[in-house]
Amino acid sequence: MRAAVIDIGSNSVLLLVGERTEAGWRTLLDTARITRLGEGFSAEKLLQPHAIERTLQVIDEYLETCRVFGVERVIIVATAVVREARNQEALAQQVRQRLQPFALTTPPLPPPDAC
Repeated sequence: MRAAVIDIGSNSVLLLVGERTEAGWRTLLDTARITRLGEGFSAEKLLQPHAIERTLQVIDEYLETCRVFGVERVIIVATAVVREARNQEALAQQVRQRLQPFALTTPPLPPPDAC
C-alpha cells in the first residue's frame, strides 16, 4: 500500500509519500513548497484569499503527484495558522473536495484553545 501525508503549515506545504513493505515504510518522495499561507494573518485571525489560493494550487499539484505514485490513502494535517483562523473552512472545504478520489483521514479541526 502507498500512502501520503500533506502537512499544511504557516509558510510551507510538505508532502511525504511512502510505501508499506515487509520491513516497514519506505519513503518514495519527501518534498516541500513555500506557499506563505500565514501571510497577512493578523489580529483578525483570517486566512487571506490569495494565500489560500497559493496553498490550494500546491495541494492540487501534490494530489496529482499522489495519483502518479499510485497512492491509495492521503492524510492532510494543518498547523496553528489554520487551526486558529476564524475562516478555516474557506480552506478546509476546498481541501475536502479535492480529496474525494482518495481514502482519507479527516478528523475535525479542534478549537484553537484546545491546541
